Amino acid sequence: MGHGFIVYIDESGCDGLLKFKSKGIQGSSHWFAQSCLIVDVNADSDLVRLRDKIIKETSRGSVQRQHLHFVKLNHDQRLTTSRIIGESLARQWRCSTVFSKKLGMSPATIAMYQQRPIAGRPESGKSLYYWYVARHLIERISWCCDESKSAEKSAKLVFSRRKHTDVNLFKAYLAKLKAQGTSATTIRWNVIDIDAVEVAYYKQYAGLQLVDATASSFARAVEIDHRSGEREKAYAHNLRPITYSRNGNYRSYGMKCLLDKGQQLTSEEQTFFDGYK
Repeated sequence: MGHGFIVYIDESGCDGLLKFKSKGIQGSSHWFAQSCLIVDVNADSDLVRLRDKIIKETSRGSVQRQHLHFVKLNHDQRLTTSRIIGESLARQWRCSTVFSKKLGMSPATIAMYQQRPIAGRPESGKSLYYWYVARHLIERISWCCDESKSAEKSAKLVFSRRKHTDVNLFKAYLAKLKAQGTSATTIRWNVIDIDAVEVAYYKQYAGLQLVDATASSFARAVEIDHRSGEREKAYAHNLRPITYSRNGNYRSYGMKCLLDKGQQLTSEEQTFFDGYK
């Protein structure tokens, strides 16, 4: 099956739901963010040149790295990285991010996501939380590709490899959602090629390195740095030119926030989501 788009997917934050970090205490992140870069297949090779440009710009005065890894960059290098991605990709690529606030989830929801896998049920086990977030991201991927002007709208999904991700179980999960129809999800299945879903190490594709920077940029807008006590919104704002929107509306398209029953955003978190216009 030919594809019109290649979609690179990575996350920032961990999927742990039990012990959360605070100043001086190790633990899980308060937020989990999963992002994608939706790339026209004919422009995929351009990502290598873009990745190399960022590495060159952020390595001045030091040994040049072979791969781009956002967590290893300092603040100025992260600003440069997010700015170059936002400016360089504005005409040919789109990104979308699904945010999930973990802090304050109900005990029942946490218990559901912590259950052991059940034979014959791909939607069970600890991977369910990761898959649930991915499900919402894939919805937005399908909308964006389906609404494009491209003659070929089908998309190949490439996930960055992580521990405990079984690509065959994930394919089975997607196939089950597809069989359930519109009662389960608004994914436009004519776009998503389930059989072609791939999991790869981030070093294998420039696109995975760029989406690592994308996910990390958005996550740092909501996740508090427990050393400084601050959030950093500048990276995410640099990516506004490539964020998927409809008529200037980013909420629910390029930015989707998942909240459990009873969860609320802080005033600063709400300001970020409201102000991303």
